[in-house]
Amino acid sequence: EYLAWKEAAGQIARQVCDTPFVGPVAVELWVRINADRMNRKQRPWDLENVQKATLDAMNGVVYRDDWQVITTQATIIAGATNEVIVQVTPIDDADIPTGRHGRD
Repeated sequence: EYLAWKEAAGQIARQVCDTPFVGPVAVELWVRINADRMNRKQRPWDLENVQKATLDAMNGVVYRDDWQVITTQATIIAGATNEVIVQVTPIDDADIPTGRHGRD
């Protein structure tokens, strides 16, 4: 399931992103699940697995390397359909406290 999700997410990312970000980014995910399936036993997806597969799929496509992702937020919301909405926002280096990003 993880590999299938990663492949599907990667295909979508390649369709909507021409050039990867080069600096630090924030990633927000909203995992919309059909309201009838919001109870724990009927959820089609596990939040952590969806987040990991989506972030892995965007690596090299939306951003050059996963070390650029310095903050993430993932939320499950009720909706009419099952889908994942992703927003990637570049973060200005000036907004990051010194010593808190990049690799040394």
